[in-house]
Amino acid sequence: MHKFNKPFIWGPIGGITRIKTVFIKKYNGFEKIKGVVKNVVNYLQFNFSRRIHHVFERADCLIAATSEQKNMINNLLKKDKCQYFPENVLKHIPIIPKDSQKDRKLSVLWIGSLECRKMPFLFIDAIRKTTHKEYLRCTMIGSGPLYDRIEKYIRKYNLSEIFSITGQMPRDKVLMELEKSDFLVITSAVEASTTIIWEAMENCVPVITLAHCGMNDIVSDNVTGFKIPIQSYDEICSSIAEKIDLAAFTPSLVKVFKENIIVESKKYLPEVRINFFESCYQKAVQNFSERNK
Repeated sequence: MHKFNKPFIWGPIGGITRIKTVFIKKYNGFEKIKGVVKNVVNYLQFNFSRRIHHVFERADCLIAATSEQKNMINNLLKKDKCQYFPENVLKHIPIIPKDSQKDRKLSVLWIGSLECRKMPFLFIDAIRKTTHKEYLRCTMIGSGPLYDRIEKYIRKYNLSEIFSITGQMPRDKVLMELEKSDFLVITSAVEASTTIIWEAMENCVPVITLAHCGMNDIVSDNVTGFKIPIQSYDEICSSIAEKIDLAAFTPSLVKVFKENIIVESKKYLPEVRINFFESCYQKAVQNFSERNK
């Protein structure tokens, strides 16, 4: 498309973020090799591919899938050319479910494929560090190659009473579980902005997420959830555990976060997306005209 002599918009651009070393160290043998190779390929393509650089320069407007990737592109080009806008939007302003917080236990949900990239053991290790597990009800929804290992790991640390692993579930049942949860925890090593974070917002469910990738852009720290800084593995686990303990002993916090989600959700409605892309179109036409004077 960039070869046509017309205004050219490219985006949303993704797939250029490298997996952080702290996560790759926890990958299994072959997955660790794949992760390292992917990082090397992404680095070389992004920094040295003439074709990609040519398209970056040719584009009249660039759109990145995350603010982190927007900054990477602008730093590479040494100019403020790339913009950020999330890949998804909400269908409607969420409504707080009437039956939320119906018992004293904090319901914590994790959803995803049970594979290295989603870091499911990080979630379990964080729960291990919580101080009062009797106040928690933890559910993991998903299937994958790590399923059997996860079951054994939960039994090994005597967490079976508070943990439930459902395996793969129909989408409607997943959304039912999400709706009645107090928190969704996202531990992915790399994502753009995972679909489940939008479904959590639509169901007024606060999110605890690692402070990177697309999740870092969507969750407002201490407003609609908690963002966990990327430090050492042990420090990440401790930080997640600390936030879960805080929520378990402060029942009103969940209600406040849910109310905040309703306010924040207005940033991600369809009309906001339409206005953004209209501004991109106008910018592309203007840049194209100036470039061809």
